[in-house]
Amino acid sequence: MRLHYRVRLMPDDAAARLRTQVDRPSLLYLVVPGLTSGAPFVGSVTSSGFNVRVRRRSANSLAPRAVGFFRRTATGTDIDATVGVGTAMSRALALVIGLIGVVAAPAELSAGVPAPVVITIAVVCAIAAVVIWLHESEDLGFPAREAQQLKTLLDATFESETK
Repeated sequence: MRLHYRVRLMPDDAAARLRTQVDRPSLLYLVVPGLTSGAPFVGSVTSSGFNVRVRRRSANSLAPRAVGFFRRTATGTDIDATVGVGTAMSRALALVIGLIGVVAAPAELSAGVPAPVVITIAVVCAIAAVVIWLHESEDLGFPAREAQQLKTLLDATFESETK
């Protein structure tokens, strides 16, 4: 999901406002997230942008992130953000699904699976891979409720300052 905010703050001030809600992940959190505690959101926030996710007790590469940029304007800052699965992860998922369809076909045929079924599986995997590749920015991630939590964080942080 794409979000846009226009605030009457300078980029440094907008970043500082978001930074009060977000913990910078420690090395321990990156290695063993379940052993840490703190703010409900972790990530990095600079005066040029941010990359934030919900604090989790376990690793999840399909968990949504809020990634955004601060752009200075004459009267404040424009903030453009995207909430969902990162592009790299989405593309990797599309490639894996596509490869499964192609690589599994010979094994399925040698196991005696009828050719029409094998072709159908390969085509479904290929279509799914293309759809995921083309629509990666619309994937809210898993669990999707975390995407809503990130949206709520950004709304609460920036909408009070919206023009």
